Amino acid sequence: MASFVASPLQADILVTNEAGVVVAQIEVKARFGGPQWAKALKDALARWSAIAPSAYFVLVTKDSIYIWAPIASEESVSHPPIVLSTNAVLGKYFARVGLTPEESYEEPLIYAMSGWLRETASNVQSGRFPIPSPELTSFAGAISGADVRLTE
Repeated sequence: MASFVASPLQADILVTNEAGVVVAQIEVKARFGGPQWAKALKDALARWSAIAPSAYFVLVTKDSIYIWAPIASEESVSHPPIVLSTNAVLGKYFARVGLTPEESYEEPLIYAMSGWLRETASNVQSGRFPIPSPELTSFAGAISGADVRLTE
């Protein structure tokens, strides 16, 4: 069941730890966009202070999921984002309703991503996380046991 929270941050989904600190901020765009477009959007949001400096920023599009390290970290400066296939990560959620991410619009992408985040947070905490990409280890650790909420 989805829980909602009001937020001044630009996000469709917020992931908070036990202390209520935002550890991941997820923005969903029901469009196709390449790495340059994704970086330009992320940089614009950062300039507008719409990204929490201590949170991972995740951009979900119909074809790719981009995960940037927190702006306040050294990793953010020296590493490009992790890029995953939306279909590879969220395909099983879309299969349940007979869609593909490419056919989707924003709301199903939001619900599928929140489902994956909840499942990942729970599985990491219990030690059952099947890491789809080795680069996800630090992101998975950050959201372990965290609360996933849709924003209003």
